[in-house]
Amino acid sequence: MDQTWHEVFSPTILETSIPKKFVKIVNEVGDRVLGSEQQSAQWDWSDNLVGKVHKEIQIPITSDADKKY
Repeated sequence: MDQTWHEVFSPTILETSIPKKFVKIVNEVGDRVLGSEQQSAQWDWSDNLVGKVHKEIQIPITSDADKKY
């Protein structure tokens, strides 16, 4: 896995790559949860975040095969 650190200004930024499988999991699960009012309410993570945020969900990964990502 390639990693590049950018320290041009503060804060330091890490540029890296992630597996396409990870992106697919996040997109599919996110779309499913955000498309359902019931699941959006069940997985709403807004109260655990700083600031006034709305409908920020935790991505529920229920498949054991996907949890490694």
